[in-house]
Amino acid sequence: MTQAGATAGGLRGRRAVMGVGEAAASRQGVVAVGALAAAVLAAGTAADFRLGLAVLALLALVPIALGPPTLGLAALAALLFVERLPAMGPAVTAVLVLTAARWWATRSERAGPAAHVGGERVLAAALVGLVLWLGLSLASARHAAAGEARLVDWALAAAMFGVVATSVTQPSHVLLVLRAFVAGAVASVTVGLASAALAPGSALADLAFFEGQRLQGGAGDPNFLAAGLVPAIALAAGLLAAARERPVERSLLVIALVVLVAGLGATQSRGGIAAAAATAVAAVAFAGRRRRRAALGAGTIAALAVAALAISPGGLDRVTSPDTQGDGRADLWQVATRLAAERPLTGVGLGNFPVRAGESVRAPGSLEFVELIAERPHEAHNTYLQLLAEAGLPALFAFLLVVGLSLRAARRAERRLAAQGDERLATWARTVVLAGVAMLGGLVFITDGDDLRLWLLLGLGPALLRLAARRAA
Repeated sequence: MTQAGATAGGLRGRRAVMGVGEAAASRQGVVAVGALAAAVLAAGTAADFRLGLAVLALLALVPIALGPPTLGLAALAALLFVERLPAMGPAVTAVLVLTAARWWATRSERAGPAAHVGGERVLAAALVGLVLWLGLSLASARHAAAGEARLVDWALAAAMFGVVATSVTQPSHVLLVLRAFVAGAVASVTVGLASAALAPGSALADLAFFEGQRLQGGAGDPNFLAAGLVPAIALAAGLLAAARERPVERSLLVIALVVLVAGLGATQSRGGIAAAAATAVAAVAFAGRRRRRAALGAGTIAALAVAALAISPGGLDRVTSPDTQGDGRADLWQVATRLAAERPLTGVGLGNFPVRAGESVRAPGSLEFVELIAERPHEAHNTYLQLLAEAGLPALFAFLLVVGLSLRAARRAERRLAAQGDERLATWARTVVLAGVAMLGGLVFITDGDDLRLWLLLGLGPALLRLAARRAA
């Protein structure tokens, strides 16, 4: 061997040794940081359960601040189910800010050639037009402060849609977001049901996971929890259907489905049950040649839901009996219709339905729950009617256009992916359509059009269609 060769060999050897040393040092650093984080978390939890949750949330923000935007989206998909818990609200806000910052910082990575699909411009115009019209509706608002707060929420929802539609570019991204959505729903139900078994006075039981005998988990309201559980059930069923060669994942998804259906029954939500029925019908309709399998799965889930209602105290009676002593939903719908008829184009102003609803109680027609309208003003308990009453026909049309185009994009993506032979990704796309239908069905019974969970699911539609177009190209 020549002297030059010996020298080069020695350099390579020393570099290899240095590389091993640097890798070992890096691993030691990670272990040290992890041990320190675990110690801080344990100390915070020992001092106060709420403090432990706050520390855990802060530790989770570190990889989100450094990772891709899809990691932040996955964290949001899970956290949105527990945002009413202590320290979770600020955590959701922090994740939103960090995800938006990472999305902006990585914009150069999306500046290259992209697959454009039909309807994108119309969808973008409808989304921007919706937010702008909602802002203009404040000119008709008697109390602008409530409308301004709502406008911020709608703007955040539109931003969520845009980040999802442009950041989810790989099948792994889709899978990560779907799994996180299901995991968040399971966590909310599990913690809520576990709290019922704890002794009174415990830290976990004090967080009020129940409203009377109805489970509300970390969502703060049984109906809002149910509105998220139905799409989570659809997503879990879709993931289960696509995980044919993954026995461990299939087992976990079966457990998740049982927990989610039990949670839906424990919420005793009429809206949740109605949304689940509509989703089951859509699942059979969209299944194609797999309709028998879809019908069998829907029947199994329905049987589990009935069993959960039967076990839940007063569950079956509440769901099957008329709402004679409930929240006066029918009266609120009647008042919303009256306000919409008075101002069909402009509405009464975003966020002003509770303010102006009392003006309609003396109009012809009997109202049984007048106190819920005049003395203790409530929302309309229907997203579509309240949007119509507050911002008029243009706002409702723009909202339905965005929803329709988003679900249509997911449906088109499913067909393209199936034609390309990618059955797994096609199944995920079909699952996203069903989850969107489930969420929209729940909005018939609650006012929650700016729910970030809804806009995350809608954003997956154009994202999947772009993905299908790139794979075809």
